[in-house]
Amino acid sequence: MIRTLSLTLVATALALPACAQNATPDSAPVSPQTQQQDTQTQPQNATNKPPLQTKSQEGFWGHMNPFARKKWVHRQTDPINDRLTEVDQLSKQNTRDIQDLDKRSTAGINEANSAASAADQKAMDAANRANQANGMAQRAGTRTDATANTVNGLDQYTLVSNAKIKFPAGRTTLTPAAKKSLDEVAAKLDGRKGYIVEVSGHSRSGLQTSDATAAAVTRYLVTAHQVPLYRIHKVALGNAKTADAKVTGTYVDVTLLENSLANQDSSNNTQSMTGGQDGTTQLPTTQHPSPVVGVASSPTP
Repeated sequence: MIRTLSLTLVATALALPACAQNATPDSAPVSPQTQQQDTQTQPQNATNKPPLQTKSQEGFWGHMNPFARKKWVHRQTDPINDRLTEVDQLSKQNTRDIQDLDKRSTAGINEANSAASAADQKAMDAANRANQANGMAQRAGTRTDATANTVNGLDQYTLVSNAKIKFPAGRTTLTPAAKKSLDEVAAKLDGRKGYIVEVSGHSRSGLQTSDATAAAVTRYLVTAHQVPLYRIHKVALGNAKTADAKVTGTYVDVTLLENSLANQDSSNNTQSMTGGQDGTTQLPTTQHPSPVVGVASSPTP
């Protein structure tokens, strides 16, 4: 009897905690207002969910029941496992987002570098074109200066030689010596360009005689040496005084002038000139002297 009573007391003692654990509610009911306030005051986190609530009482005795069942343990640990799973998923998503951001940043940097390289290339091309344009402008300026020099030199003539063709008194025809002097003058015309021949007649007998002697010289140069008429400038001065000296007798001055541009081209081919007969003299290359004032030249007939 006593033994049976003892077994009954032990079984009752073991059954009471289990019944108390099952009868104890998991949590006290919470009013909606309290829930809303708790939600507003709860800090935000990665899962956007409120933190897990820690229960103040565990079991019938107010502490962890050493005889808790698996169902009760699962009820306590499942929310934790779910929250850990969500955190792991969020971590993976953040990793993917960071990788995607890194890829897009790298692509943007590469695109910016490509754009900068293209801009540098365009700048270099523009600089090269500017240098080419500058070179072309300089060459154009050089050609312009050369053209200006050419234009300025068109009417600049230098003295090549001067020959005095003498005539006997009372005669207007050429002597053999005069023809020889004119042959020497014509020989200097070979290969020359841009030259003119001035033929000025002088005579104490007046304009008629000086014009006749100048015409004789002009006729000989044209017929005997094929000197173009447009290169001969004839003038009869009669007994007018010249800048050199007073007229004595009858003679014709034959002056060979050459344009400065043509003189530059033929400067390497110019040979030294020697004195000729009948007053043919060598003169240094100088600027053409001014014509006699008040005497107009007449075209070659």
